[in-house]
Amino acid sequence: MPDVSSAAFANAIPFDRGLYGTIFRINGREAEGTHYVQYQGITASYLSTMGTPIIEGRGFVETDRLDSPRVALVSRSAATTYWPGQSAVGQRIMFIDQRQNPDAQGNWRRWFTIIGVVDDVRFNDLASESPKMVYLPLDQFWDANSLRVVVRTSAGASKIASTLRTVVSAADPNTPVNDIRTYQARIGDLIARPRFTAYLLTAFAVIALLLAAMGVYGVLSFAVSRRIPEIGVRVAFGAKGWDIFALLFAQGFWLTVTGLLVGIPATIGATRLLSGLLFGVKSVDLRLFATVGMILMAVGFAASYLPARRAARIDPIVALRQD
Repeated sequence: MPDVSSAAFANAIPFDRGLYGTIFRINGREAEGTHYVQYQGITASYLSTMGTPIIEGRGFVETDRLDSPRVALVSRSAATTYWPGQSAVGQRIMFIDQRQNPDAQGNWRRWFTIIGVVDDVRFNDLASESPKMVYLPLDQFWDANSLRVVVRTSAGASKIASTLRTVVSAADPNTPVNDIRTYQARIGDLIARPRFTAYLLTAFAVIALLLAAMGVYGVLSFAVSRRIPEIGVRVAFGAKGWDIFALLFAQGFWLTVTGLLVGIPATIGATRLLSGLLFGVKSVDLRLFATVGMILMAVGFAASYLPARRAARIDPIVALRQD
């Protein structure tokens, strides 16, 4: 199809069902026993279609078939865990799984040579760590009960879905094609609840900011009303409007500064409680804290400015008569 740049098959895809685990031994280190990984069967174009980079070695090619030497790829986390301080490329592993495809003599114990290391991929959800993975050519894979098709395309989801159903139906009308979605939609489903929680927290934060501004404004307005006679006396003795403004503005503005000095350290300590809602974002971001601090300073400035400005315009005669 002209709109499709690449396509591939896999027995499982991220954020979907079908990923299983297995155990294996490492050649020359059999005394260590078995090790656990999760494994996936893929075709040669899967990594490029999904945009998963190969960081060492090479990927699969079309000639990696059932009658070819057994090869495998491992993820970065698997390579650093099972081959620390050395390259995993060229190492050999054997899977302890009697379901795998036997050779011509019926022997299922086959050594797989690691030919490359790929970057880690979050598979189950965005909050969980990337699993330690082994990738096998789909032709050499023994656990492909169902297949997923991944397509990189510039066409819309509805158009590609209709075309896929037509192509598959023409090849085999009995093969079902379902659950065709873009990865944006899959990720949207994953983050729906955290996104709702974030929106809710944002709404509460805005309400808290408004209440804080109203509180500063109310406290300072009340202080001004209580100090009207004092202001009148100060003006009568030669205080300028700017002096009155600076006196009362500083009182309100220091409330904001004190709140920031107490609140920011407390917030940094509380970010651990929210770390589970963050994906690819640091829980402590200095730029974010600086931005929030500037917003709170601006709100405090506005809440302090208005009462102080009104106090600076008080007529001393009116203020003294009020006493």
